[in-house]
Amino acid sequence: MICTRGQSTNPLENPFQPIGQEWPTPSEARLGSGAPGPDYWQQQADYDMEIVLDDLSQKVLGKATIHYYNNSPHSLGYLWLQLDQNQQNPHALGRRMQPDASGLERDLFETQSPFKGGMEISSITDMDGNLLDYTIVETNLRIDLKKPLSAGQELQFKVTWSYNINDARTEGRSGYEYFASDGNYIYEIAQFYPRMCAYYDLLGWQNTPYLGPSEFALEFGDYTVKITVPDDHLVASTGLLVNEDEVLTKKQMMRLNAIRSQEGVLDFVVSPKESALATESKSTSSKTWIFRAENVRDFAFASSRKFIWDAASKTIGGKKVLAQSFYPKEAMPLWDKYATHTIMHTLQVYSRMLFDYPYPTATAVHGPVWGMEYPMLCFCGGRPLPSGFYSRQAKYLMIGVIIHEVGHNFFPMVVNTDERRWAWMDEGLNSFCQYVAENEFEPNFPYRRGPADAFAPYMAQSDQQPIMTNPDAIRDNGKISYEKVAVGLNILRNEVMGPELFDGAIRNFAKQWMFKRPEPADFFRSMDDHSGMQLDWFWREWFYGTKLVDLAITGVVHGKMPMDKAPFGYIDPHLLPEQKESEPAWYVSDKPELKDKYTESQPTDRDEFKAEKTLLDEIRQMHKAGPEGICHVYQVKIKRLGPAVMPVKLKAYYMDGSSETFSLPAEMWMQGRNEFTKRVFSAKEAYAFVLDSHHGLPDIKRENNIFPNPSAGLRMTTQELR
Repeated sequence: MICTRGQSTNPLENPFQPIGQEWPTPSEARLGSGAPGPDYWQQQADYDMEIVLDDLSQKVLGKATIHYYNNSPHSLGYLWLQLDQNQQNPHALGRRMQPDASGLERDLFETQSPFKGGMEISSITDMDGNLLDYTIVETNLRIDLKKPLSAGQELQFKVTWSYNINDARTEGRSGYEYFASDGNYIYEIAQFYPRMCAYYDLLGWQNTPYLGPSEFALEFGDYTVKITVPDDHLVASTGLLVNEDEVLTKKQMMRLNAIRSQEGVLDFVVSPKESALATESKSTSSKTWIFRAENVRDFAFASSRKFIWDAASKTIGGKKVLAQSFYPKEAMPLWDKYATHTIMHTLQVYSRMLFDYPYPTATAVHGPVWGMEYPMLCFCGGRPLPSGFYSRQAKYLMIGVIIHEVGHNFFPMVVNTDERRWAWMDEGLNSFCQYVAENEFEPNFPYRRGPADAFAPYMAQSDQQPIMTNPDAIRDNGKISYEKVAVGLNILRNEVMGPELFDGAIRNFAKQWMFKRPEPADFFRSMDDHSGMQLDWFWREWFYGTKLVDLAITGVVHGKMPMDKAPFGYIDPHLLPEQKESEPAWYVSDKPELKDKYTESQPTDRDEFKAEKTLLDEIRQMHKAGPEGICHVYQVKIKRLGPAVMPVKLKAYYMDGSSETFSLPAEMWMQGRNEFTKRVFSAKEAYAFVLDSHHGLPDIKRENNIFPNPSAGLRMTTQELR
């Protein structure tokens, strides 16, 4: 049966038709090459903040001076700010749009009071203390200026606010976790201050309300943040700690300086024993930690007396970076063994793939939030059982989430995409890089996102949505914005462009848009321009469409001719040299101290590969070899049963145990054909042909990729050629 879902007879929907109206017209701000142009501009917002974390009432109190620079060529009559904590209000749009929980009896007799979330704005004033007019609309706030802010001008104003911290174990990208065993909290605090909305050329103000699924659009700026917490808390934060001598003990300072002076040596700054003493003391006094961060698009922090703190230094691009992890005793023995090593590994791999990590620190915090990213700081889950036992799955999920969240320092913390509109531009690009980093972390790492064949069952579902869908409207964001993009970029790298072209193109894009805000068309155009390939068909099929991939060998005609008539002087340009998989020179698991029973080598063949090898062995045993000294000619008929156009590799298996692989481009379908014949000349006799033997495509029906297929009654037909 031929699957036609998503197929169209409209010639304008031909995947090879150049993309036009879907992309913005190039300008001197955003060039047709995908690069930022001479007229590119973006706003800047600097923040000086004083934050108090109330450990008794679980509340944040803050005041800020915001310095806003209008670098646009436009005059602005009002400013928009984000109040993301308003999403925690029970009457917020993001909550009202969700269906009520099922279970009539529970709904009718629910007695628990709703959490009193949302920001309380105390005042907004100019620098002279005069009140400014403002209006709150859902999760945004508009300040109406008495005098428009002209192009090139800047403005300072002050905001004071507070809000109740939510229990992050229940919901939220930030919040607290309470530990009944010792009466302490871990606070992971983000989206905690009124943040300037992004204003940019293609959209104007990005004031789409925060509904929960879609993330953020932000401006770069410099931050000075004073965070007042209980005296016995440790604070992990975006930026550099600038008053170490006031908040750390002399021993802690000595350990931290020793770590900085060494390369890759992991040690404690605050030990488990010191953490245990702090959890018992519960000081009633307070201290203020001061952090500074330059050229970042956001700020977050974490605070707890339960934290253990370890760190190591790693040289990236000639500069020392402090990799550090904060976690409670409940995260041991897992975080103390792997977390900081994973941070260093991630920075190395991503820096090689994209650009050198530009910031001085990279920190992972373990607490209630499973995975969320901020500049230089991320919140990650992964905890052993109370007994200290952790499964293989728990270990690799923890390592995977740290790689992913630390990797977000590149997308979107430096390459600053509008996450509110395009979830895939940070999640998908990052998931692809995560897949590479996981492969290099340890042989046979059980990665979740990246392999094409593992995505095929989802591709076969009828309710799939395009990658370009609004993030708030996506039903399965993990599959669409994360996995499908990672799979697609693997296809683009390995099946379409080749590693050398792809790696250069994505590195070029990332460097072009460091500390700037690219849109999807900028990415697509940049990849096309740098590689010299026309990839409109791929962007249409994979990012804008939902078409199925189903390629099949429908027949093979085997001919024979005398050797003296064989065209063996001809070299098939589609013939690929047989290559072995190259392995990275270094794995994290090569370190003896990281060996455990879960790092033992796992079987490399997945079940589907084993099944295909077994079938090929059966076909070979059934095949009776003919006489030698003749030229074999094979006409392999390939059919596109699914509507998606894709390139494919055709592999010929010979009776002497050798094989050859031929690369067939997606352009073989350019003229609208659904069938293609590939002719193979060989002095060796073939017993089978296989499409996509390495499973590089998400083909939904792999059984028709092998020919002959005894179970389907398909055999080669033979004829003599003169």
